[in-house]
Amino acid sequence: MKKIITYILIAVLALSLIGCASVNNNQKPETTPTDNIDVEDKENIEKEDTDEENTNEEDSIEDNDKPDQNQEDTNDDDISEGEKAKAVLYFSDENAEYLNGEEREFDELTPEALLNALIEGPKDEANRKTIPDGTKLIDVKIEDNVAYVNFSKELQENHWGGSTGELHTIYSIVNTLALNPELNIDSVQILIEGKVIDSLAGHMDITEPIKPDPKISKVE
Repeated sequence: MKKIITYILIAVLALSLIGCASVNNNQKPETTPTDNIDVEDKENIEKEDTDEENTNEEDSIEDNDKPDQNQEDTNDDDISEGEKAKAVLYFSDENAEYLNGEEREFDELTPEALLNALIEGPKDEANRKTIPDGTKLIDVKIEDNVAYVNFSKELQENHWGGSTGELHTIYSIVNTLALNPELNIDSVQILIEGKVIDSLAGHMDITEPIKPDPKISKVE
């Protein structure tokens, strides 16, 4: 009897083991959403993600490379033409009664610029030259508010003479420099070829620095 019971138990155990094995074989493995996508679809999805990342990077670079419009407008506003400096040159009037002032504009206000313009002559047809033709400015030196103005010999050799003509030549030089306050010149020493001379035409002493004379000058 015991043997029969033992055989029955062994049979039941065997059947149980066979049933469990069958259940395990029939159970489907768990899958993730991407496991159901074939290889080609995976590659397409990955390519789309890569293309989107590249597009975002390119947009970011383009935004950084674009100039700031507000910055450009500010720079344009800052760029403006500089104002020219103004000064008065003194020429003899048509009746040789006084020195007539002509206002001029200069890129840079210097004694050399004013004197070279004086040598070139007036622009107003009613005025007359005070510097003889052929005269050249050699150099100008400023010491203790005194301008040492060095001309070529033509200032003396080509001078037309006469006391009034000599007076106007000298004071056109002196007043042009000393009556323009921006130059900070108090008096003028006229030199010829680097040397002090007695006079230009024998009427006026120019051995010492000469101060301006506003009384003979007129500014219209």
